[in-house]
Parts: sequence; C-alpha cells; structure tokens
Amino acid sequence: MKPTGSFSSSRCGRCWREAQKQGATADWAAKQSGRAGRATLLRVFERNGMPCGEIEHVFTVGGGNRYVLPFCRTGDGTWKVAF
Repeated sequence: MKPTGSFSSSRCGRCWREAQKQGATADWAAKQSGRAGRATLLRVFERNGMPCGEIEHVFTVGGGNRYVLPFCRTGDGTWKVAF
C-alpha cells in the first residue's frame, strides 16, 4: 500500500506527528466552518519502511462523522494518507 494525498490539517496533526506517541491528542477549530474536533493517535507502526500512525478524528462542534485514517511519512518528509 502506498501513501496518497497530503495531510493538510496540520493544526490537528502536528502534535502527534512530533510526539509519535500513542494516545497523543490535539484539538482543532476551524473559524470559517465553525467546526471543531479532536485528533488522537491510536497507534504507531511502520509500513514499507515508513513511520506511520493511525489517527482518529472526532468532531466536537458543528457535526460530522468520526473517522480513522492511517498516515505515513514519506521520504521527502511529508505526511500522507496511506491506504
């Protein structure tokens, strides 16, 4: 499986990407949409030699669905969704 699509929500991803610790959380808020949420690093793993993390996103304001996505850091240092 290869990473696809950059992870642009740095507000909610920066904390766990830097810490790389399971259970790390980061709250975020988007003023334009009025939505807010929390991202939690559920697990840390390696895939094809890349450091990865499985992230749970939960909306706390403004509605939206809970979702869980894997992200991996590619050779150029960017984090991408990895399916």
